[in-house]
Amino acid sequence: MTTASGGAGTRPLTVFGCRRICWSLFGILAQMVSSIAEKGGEKPLAPTSMQYAKAIAEAMKANFNPHLPNEEQSGEQMFRIHDIASSLGISPGYGQEVFRKVYGISPRRYLSELKLQEAKVMIRQPELTLKEIASRLGYS
Repeated sequence: MTTASGGAGTRPLTVFGCRRICWSLFGILAQMVSSIAEKGGEKPLAPTSMQYAKAIAEAMKANFNPHLPNEEQSGEQMFRIHDIASSLGISPGYGQEVFRKVYGISPRRYLSELKLQEAKVMIRQPELTLKEIASRLGYS
């Protein structure tokens, strides 16, 4: 079992711990891409652009809950980039632009990657059928 070291010892690394580490690595990667773009003569991203992209990613993760069957999810849990951008006070086009510049993929692709990672976890749960997994991930 994989462990993460803590102050007093070690503890098992949970799925959520892995996700937290992955998102931290995405942040580091975004900073690296920004510095490479700066060296390549491209206009560097403003700190607010990086904050917007991160806020969009966080909102997408927060609204993505595949652990509830579709019939238990409310319409409020369905989200669109337009809604997220509006809540940040930016246009959807600008939101998509900064997201792509920071993460190197579109918000739609990002959501697909979230779903793929979650599907990999869920498929290892023998009590879940493939139909139920697909339904929970929004593919029904």
